[in-house]
Amino acid sequence: MGYYDWVFVAPAPVWDELKDTKPIGGTHFALIELTRALARMGYTVAVYANCGDNGGNVRENLTYIPIKEFDYDGIACEWFVSQRQFGLAWDKINASKKFVWSQDNEIPDPQRDFERGLDGIVTASGFHRDMLVKQHNLDGSRVHVCYQPIDVRDYGGTHPLVPSQEGSEENNLNSPSPLYKGGIYTSNPDRGLRNLLRIYPEIKKRIPEFVLRVYSGWMGYRSPSGERFTASESDKRMKDMIPMLTGTEGIEWNRGAGQVELIGAYKQTGLFLYPTEFIEAGCCSFIQACASGCVPVVTNTGVFPEYKALCNEVVISDIEGFSDSVEFACEQYDTLSRSVREWALETFDVDRIAFQWARI
Repeated sequence: MGYYDWVFVAPAPVWDELKDTKPIGGTHFALIELTRALARMGYTVAVYANCGDNGGNVRENLTYIPIKEFDYDGIACEWFVSQRQFGLAWDKINASKKFVWSQDNEIPDPQRDFERGLDGIVTASGFHRDMLVKQHNLDGSRVHVCYQPIDVRDYGGTHPLVPSQEGSEENNLNSPSPLYKGGIYTSNPDRGLRNLLRIYPEIKKRIPEFVLRVYSGWMGYRSPSGERFTASESDKRMKDMIPMLTGTEGIEWNRGAGQVELIGAYKQTGLFLYPTEFIEAGCCSFIQACASGCVPVVTNTGVFPEYKALCNEVVISDIEGFSDSVEFACEQYDTLSRSVREWALETFDVDRIAFQWARI
């Protein structure tokens, strides 16, 4: 296949334009953002994925290759990154640096991978790193942190490699959200939607004009208790929520939104509501919402205490006190929104994170 600076292997249905056209999960979203950024920096990048007919040289320095064409003997690169997949024949890969980009809470024991030539694991947060190090008694120096990235231009931020549009409405951090007394939920329904629908009547009672926008389908693979189930079983278990989603005043249910539509919805909504019991390692939806100016009201689980320590304006709540926290966030919207947006645009900027990857 020739030499590339970076080779990513992602055995998932993902390709470059997917971000702009289809609903995608956080891991696919992060892969697209990072590989685009590395290509902009001048690196040559190849991505092996289930890209179907969407392969080829999709933009300058960036090539997608069908995963069925992956061949250990054909790899020659500086950085080799396997997204979420352990158990490769690392000793057969001709690369100076070899990593697994782990975005899962649970991973197989990686000691065998290290013995066969894996150099390190890249995690989505400090919380995620510490969890995996403790689970598998790993050498912490071989487990790195790179936050999930966003392209700040999608959120009205400035880009270090592209001239900014100073004075434009999109770059105005003080622009108010038209629906600041409103909330948005965008994660898989099994991760917090049931809790939110239980809480919503109390929110609506306290704030009669409050609107809840739900951007969520039925793609769920693990319950909060850790039980695995298929998407079809998820449909069956959660169909009882449909009457409330479709028949409750103040709830807008949207399915199948692509990233462009979703980012627009974030920008038009005041609060990001996520009363989850799921152990989030990075949470791309949280990052996107903050960058759009949504004030996050989230539970005290997973990575969220880490984000709270980095940005005090992140609102942490328990489920029973969630309505109180929503009221507080609405009252303090202007101040909180400005702070979380500035923090997110700086912390999760994809070019900053791409430079971190290149220094590992």
